[in-house]
Amino acid sequence: MKELKHPLTALALCFALAGCREHGHSSHSEHSGAASQPVPSATVSQPLPTTTAPTNPVQHEMQLLTGTLERAVRAIGLGDVRGIAHDLHQVHGAKEATEAAIREGKYRPPLNPDHIDRFLALDEVFHGHLERLVKASNANDVAGAAAAFASTMQSCQGCHTEFRK
Repeated sequence: MKELKHPLTALALCFALAGCREHGHSSHSEHSGAASQPVPSATVSQPLPTTTAPTNPVQHEMQLLTGTLERAVRAIGLGDVRGIAHDLHQVHGAKEATEAAIREGKYRPPLNPDHIDRFLALDEVFHGHLERLVKASNANDVAGAAAAFASTMQSCQGCHTEFRK
């Protein structure tokens, strides 16, 4: 197993992820175009047990994202991040459903529902962080994945503060 250069950062990320477990943020990554690699068994998508069924597309997407990010923490710790890109690809359909619900006026955030442009802008920033995570995953760059994961987690809180009750 590869040793992380910043174990305290990894620990902080684990705590941050635990805090976001129920809330998450919309996520997805575009196809990277990189050649397909085998997905390590430690990061293969497996549904997480949930206590409540999602009531809207955003909640569904957040549940999928939460599982993906939890598996990313394990992958970073194991030193093999190749499966993260695959997992983020699995979130793509849910992100499309979220975007459709927003466009059609079927979803508005619980807090500041009239600021959809701001919500979408924060979402774009978030996706930029996920793109970095996908690129690091495709290169099996553990340090790059950890850094991208950290910036991804930091961007969650800004959106949550503005749009989640």
